[in-house]
Amino acid sequence: MTDDTAVLTVRDLSVVFDTRRGSLPAIDAVSFSLKRGEVLGIVGESGAGKSLTGNALIGLLQSPGRISGGEIRLGDRRIDALSPAAQRQLRGKRIGAIFQDPLTSLDPLMTVGDQLVETIRTHLPLAAAGARARALNLLAEVGIADPASRFLQYPHQFSGGMRQRIVIALAIAAEPEVIVADEPTTALDVTVQAQILALLRRLSRDRGTAIMLVTHDMGVIAEIADRVAVMYAGRIVEIGPVAEVLHAARHPYTAGLMGLIPSLAKRAGCRRSRAACPGRGSGRGGAAFTRAAGRRNRGVLPKCPTRRRPPPASSPATCIPGAPPRPRCLEDPDIPSTQERPSHETAAQTPDPGGRPGRSRVLGRCEHAAIRRVAGHLVDGPARRARRLHAEPALAESWEVISATEWKFNLRQGVTFHNGNPFTADDVIFSYHRAGDPGSPFAGLLEPIEEVVKVDDHTVIFKVRRPYALLLNDFAGWYIMDKEFQESIGAEKPLDLSSNAGGAMQTQANGTGPFRLVERQPDVRTVLAANPDWWDERKHNLDEIVYTPITNNATRVAALLSGEVDFIRDAPPQDLERIESTQGMKVMRGPHLRTIFFGMDQQSPTLEGSGVDGNPLANPLVRKAISMAIDVEGIQRTIMRGNSNPVATQLAPQMPFYDASLDVRFPFDPEGAKALLAEAGYPDGFTLPMDCPAGAFINDEQICQATVGMLARIGITGQLNMHPPVQYDTGLPAGEYAFYMLGWAGLPTIDPYNIFSATVHSPSGELGAWNPKGYSNPEVDALIIKIGEETDVAKRQEMISEVVRIQRDEVGKIMLHQQFLTWGMAEKVNAIVPGDQYTRFWYYTMN
Repeated sequence: MTDDTAVLTVRDLSVVFDTRRGSLPAIDAVSFSLKRGEVLGIVGESGAGKSLTGNALIGLLQSPGRISGGEIRLGDRRIDALSPAAQRQLRGKRIGAIFQDPLTSLDPLMTVGDQLVETIRTHLPLAAAGARARALNLLAEVGIADPASRFLQYPHQFSGGMRQRIVIALAIAAEPEVIVADEPTTALDVTVQAQILALLRRLSRDRGTAIMLVTHDMGVIAEIADRVAVMYAGRIVEIGPVAEVLHAARHPYTAGLMGLIPSLAKRAGCRRSRAACPGRGSGRGGAAFTRAAGRRNRGVLPKCPTRRRPPPASSPATCIPGAPPRPRCLEDPDIPSTQERPSHETAAQTPDPGGRPGRSRVLGRCEHAAIRRVAGHLVDGPARRARRLHAEPALAESWEVISATEWKFNLRQGVTFHNGNPFTADDVIFSYHRAGDPGSPFAGLLEPIEEVVKVDDHTVIFKVRRPYALLLNDFAGWYIMDKEFQESIGAEKPLDLSSNAGGAMQTQANGTGPFRLVERQPDVRTVLAANPDWWDERKHNLDEIVYTPITNNATRVAALLSGEVDFIRDAPPQDLERIESTQGMKVMRGPHLRTIFFGMDQQSPTLEGSGVDGNPLANPLVRKAISMAIDVEGIQRTIMRGNSNPVATQLAPQMPFYDASLDVRFPFDPEGAKALLAEAGYPDGFTLPMDCPAGAFINDEQICQATVGMLARIGITGQLNMHPPVQYDTGLPAGEYAFYMLGWAGLPTIDPYNIFSATVHSPSGELGAWNPKGYSNPEVDALIIKIGEETDVAKRQEMISEVVRIQRDEVGKIMLHQQFLTWGMAEKVNAIVPGDQYTRFWYYTMN
């Protein structure tokens, strides 16, 4: 999956070669960034500096070459200045490489299995059995048939395409964040080349791996890359989205380079010169590209005028001429001024050497707030989420609304922190101010609170800035800290999750929760032990939980099946059957709160590209016809393999205020849908532009492709465009898509207001941000505002049901399903699978 986090940042990178005639510049102030899950293509003529840039990134510059300026950052760590030993530790684990010739990349004297196992055990905390299982899984993942027997063979026993697949398996063995792929398909025939490219694209999409793809083949770039950087004479002269650069080049060199692509349509009278980079001379890194220099150095420039569509003014492609006559491109605008690297911690567990009953060996996949998942077992809030996700009393045993803007909380007495300090109102007030710090992840959560007033040691009044119905929902995700302890260790400021540094939670913690912190090594190991003095009734029988970060799906599955761990969150769909067929293992399923649906542009007067007048999507009859044409049960049965729950409304059954009487879908009825289209004035159908993400949701690409086929049965011709999630998440709220897929869970508040305010309310300020040009009803908008203010449960239920009913009847969205959560575990683990995906181990037991 793709996000906006820059995992690799290159700023003003310069490389020189020291010779007897002086230092010869080879790379000149190159700047770009790579996001998680993104493929960046680097193109240019031979000698432009593409491979040299890649070698600099992975620390493989050969003497007399050296980095002479700039910096390279992998996440928040600068890596260009590391020692050779430190760079060797980095290669393979955090940054991988795929080279042009796979045979020279493999040891001919070792079996491919031994090479994979050696790489895995060097970089991952796996024993021999787990490493072997991981290696077999990798071979299968890259398309090696019969991996068990091929595991024992040598490189010379494989074809060139198979060897390249093995090199890719080695590159991803330790789940690196970045892969530098240097001409990985040049030596392969076109059929195998297509397979390798599809494999790289899938790895990027499914694993979130950032790939820098060095190539001279513009067809490869057009097929696989999200962005492209054009290099000339050691410089990046243009960088931007592939479509913008290929079809609306801003730099004359790029335009000329595009002109060298063979075409069956010959343009009479047009000739283009050969492509050649300028030579390197003493003291200069090759002439900067100008039209004059291009002619002198046989640069790629048209020798007759060509007509080219000018790029739009808002084009994100970056190439702006500087002072003539030497145009110079600006640095990649995607490089942020400050790097923020989220914590992608995964919870894992090492084997229990003592085999002690009740000891939980746990491994799970966590997200950006991984440390908060751990923290939820150490500290409590005024309220918490129960098994069924409703808010229930925790450190506050009761509460009451005493006015429209005042809530009174009665705190639980006799509660102590792990160090024995008593819990009082002073801790609540301290925690409120601490959480309000600008660097705190809770600052926005507590924004509605204006003041906290202490009545006595166990009574506080929260004054809110405006009538606010979600205070308890917010409190279920806010933790109370020990004022005395935090001040004694100098941790008055909260943990900065963006850098995973600072705060007491980094290496020590003192809460009131069901578990105590025993050991904390960030990104390495976290150990929790049961708190015998917990204030609540103990429902679990776990003595200890050990988390070890393992981000790779295949590694997590291998660790589970080899017995090194007892539990994993988010088991990959492709591995579910294998887990369930393994003796002593099971998969627990449960629907996620997130519902998947299609949104539509219902406000534009015309639907561009539809081939008909007006906007068919503005007509409720058309929207209903589309809904009746989509076989959601068929999608559940075939594409989702049963791992989904068809829904008719945006409120999942686990969501508070869910009304089952409204969760009734329109029937799947293609013939009835055709009749509705005819009634709406479209008996011959129309063309529907469709945009979907590739990798944002489970099987999203297959679902959208299937939908195209279903709509064709009623005369609607779908024109499907797939987008990388990072691009999709920008284009969708900007209103660029007419018919699009979206998923929403209502987290973290777990309340309908979150869903309604973001995806149902008419776009207005912060409201309706994910409903661009979409469903709009003034009555519904007014109800949504009241739902956010009303604290009376019965009145809220009535208004929420009314919003659901109106929007369902008017087909504001085309509803599909809830995705299922799939957690793998040993049969001896008794777990719950809540819809918000949080592991609450105080409810778990082990046989």
